[in-house]
Amino acid sequence: MRTAVVLGGLEEWREELAEAGVGESESPDLAVAPAGDVGAAIATNAAAILVEGNGAAGPLRAAGYVVRRFLALPDPTSPELLLPLDEPRASRYALTEWIAASRRWKRLRNSALAALLRIPRLPVRLPVVTVAARRPGQPRLLAHAVELGLPADPAWVLAPAQGDRLSRGVFLVFPPGRPRPSWVLKFARVAGWSDPFERDEEAYRFIAAAGETAARHAPRPVGRTSLDGLEMSVETAAVGPRLIAYLHSSAPRRSKEGAVDRIASWLVELGRDTAAPGPALEPELERLERGVVPRWPVPGDLVRELGPVPAVLQHNDLGTWNVVVGGDDFTVLDWEDARRHGLPLWDLWYLLMDATAHLDGAGTLHEREEHFVRLFRGELPASARLFHWTRTAVREQGVPEESVGRLATLCWMQHGLSSEARSASVKVFDPGTEPVFWLGLLERLARRWLEHPELGPHWDRWRDA
Repeated sequence: MRTAVVLGGLEEWREELAEAGVGESESPDLAVAPAGDVGAAIATNAAAILVEGNGAAGPLRAAGYVVRRFLALPDPTSPELLLPLDEPRASRYALTEWIAASRRWKRLRNSALAALLRIPRLPVRLPVVTVAARRPGQPRLLAHAVELGLPADPAWVLAPAQGDRLSRGVFLVFPPGRPRPSWVLKFARVAGWSDPFERDEEAYRFIAAAGETAARHAPRPVGRTSLDGLEMSVETAAVGPRLIAYLHSSAPRRSKEGAVDRIASWLVELGRDTAAPGPALEPELERLERGVVPRWPVPGDLVRELGPVPAVLQHNDLGTWNVVVGGDDFTVLDWEDARRHGLPLWDLWYLLMDATAHLDGAGTLHEREEHFVRLFRGELPASARLFHWTRTAVREQGVPEESVGRLATLCWMQHGLSSEARSASVKVFDPGTEPVFWLGLLERLARRWLEHPELGPHWDRWRDA
């Protein structure tokens, strides 16, 4: 698609199409219009038409177009999810299980929308987008991915992306007639942005080499390809709700804590089973010494005084949004930041910091900061869980006790630079754009860790039984 026309004052579409390299033309490949201008859109004789609002399907079908309707959430101009109204089972799955809604009003909204999808005629005010084409077919990315083994005519739900432009979009792909997805197709939104796909492939090599402990809780890669410079990959789908959504559900707290404990137990096992002798850690220690320690007000010998800790397989972004839970099982997603020889305990602390905050209802930046400090100082009921799993990992993975405070300090210093690193990557492709990344939380946690007298390199409250 090379040319388009935008009707009815939909300026957001004009800007987005221009960014995608689609030029304007009076004889366009694509026409975009509000529902009130559907007649004008048809008059352009465009090969494809996109209409915001209800009431366009009938005229488009009468004009010979093949029509599909989508519910765009939260709105058509910046959709985070496109739900196909002709595939209600796939859409209900996305609404009730896949979306990581942590707020009660969003969960109620999603449940109500899932129920509405059973009704043939939707209320007029819902944010509907109608897509029409001269010939039936799948989105080009999905059609191209048939070469990787996807079915030719699957049901699908599209999450175009959240966050900055380097965030990848995702198709949930369902076998025909099935209520749950079997595959996930990830795609870049910026031509030439291959870095996360290359890191995914490297991470899956780490997982395969690590053996069954890692593989049983990770997706299975299917393949990788590209189309018009846009990278894409396919992996098996993890079925069930995100951990963040489960922690905010009506399930008993004991069940939620049990889910967190199962993941923590696996992290202890993973660190134990993938532990490599100290020399394997040298490249990571050198990276920390050169690129992380000088950025913070800490002693320059922090890394060299760490002691003989093992090198372990590290996910490196194990927040509650990156875990899918189902029954007594779980799957850890998005391994693109993994390190084969990383520092122990980092994933465990990162997970428990995030999960216990959700369990305890800490939501704002200030609440998250205060929860973090009190959690690691041993002042919260959840501190007992954090300290228990820390002691267990130290024992099982052979971590010297005197190294734990320094390990934690390096952990939060590293994560505290994440927003800056993401911003640098974004500016390569989209100068002037700032990434959305935890709203600056990780940097604030790192500063609190270094400033508080009971935290920092000498932190030892984890010893408290």
